[in-house]
Amino acid sequence: MESFNYRVRAFAEFEAVLRINVMECSEVRFHAVTDITVGAEKTPKDNAISVYIARGNDTLWEVCKELGVSAEKIAELNPDVKFPLCGSERIIVYRNI
Repeated sequence: MESFNYRVRAFAEFEAVLRINVMECSEVRFHAVTDITVGAEKTPKDNAISVYIARGNDTLWEVCKELGVSAEKIAELNPDVKFPLCGSERIIVYRNI
C-alpha cells in the first residue's frame, strides 16, 4: 500500500491512498514414470577404435605390427594416407573385439 500527496499551484490539495493487488497464476506440468516393462537384455558392444599417431618415417609394416591388422585393412580405412609417414598423420582402425 502506497500513499501520496499532490498539490496544484496552491489552489487545491489532493490526498489519496493507492492500493494495488497483484495476482499471479501459472500452470506447472510434471512428468512421472507410471509403468516399467522389462524387455530383452541388451548385448554388450564388441567394437573398438584404435588410433595410431605417426612418428616420422614410419613404414606400413610398423603400423600393421603396432595395430595388429593387415595392410589391406589400413589402406581400406585410411585411403588418404601415404607411406612412409611424415609424422603428422592419424591412422584410424575400426575392429571387432
